Amino acid sequence: MHRFVCLIFAALFLTAAAVQWNDPDPTRWIVLYVVTGALSVWAAFGTVNPLVALVVGLGALVWARFIVLPWNEEEREVVGLVVVGLWLVLGLAWRAVPSDGASGTRDGEAGGRA
Repeated sequence: MHRFVCLIFAALFLTAAAVQWNDPDPTRWIVLYVVTGALSVWAAFGTVNPLVALVVGLGALVWARFIVLPWNEEEREVVGLVVVGLWLVLGLAWRAVPSDGASGTRDGEAGGRA
């Protein structure tokens, strides 16, 4: 199930990257969405480094905060940053850290990653 969710998010983020070309400042948004999509694919087929996901996710959330402060024309872009931040922090970084010690699985999960 986790693989399926990761691939859905990867498709969404890579689609978001593709439609940024008409933005006045496309490069930073394309890079953010491509990196997030790549991390999602990586998580679907392997184990993502939680530190990488955490740093990028928290970076997106901090960036969102700085966009909100002056409340300018980019407030609609805050939604994308918050989705990236929450997905990377909660969906990838948090899930990558085992909670029950030696077995490497989250509580209630059987047999590791699906």
